[in-house]
Amino acid sequence: DHYQNFIDSVKSRKPAVSPLDHAVRSDFISLLCDIAVRTKRKITWDPQKRTIVGDEAAAKLMHRDMRAPWTL
Repeated sequence: DHYQNFIDSVKSRKPAVSPLDHAVRSDFISLLCDIAVRTKRKITWDPQKRTIVGDEAAAKLMHRDMRAPWTL
């Protein structure tokens, strides 16, 4: 039960069973696959810069404009 494990980790300050960086990497894989399918092209991923290399149109699909009033 990941939910309970997360709560237990917060309370105990011990690492969770599934670290956040593993979840982020998993999400990147899904997102990159979706972009490749939508563009009908192979894409090249730079894991250090966390960006798509050599395909500006595909790289733009990595981000969405935020709706007002949300900002970063």
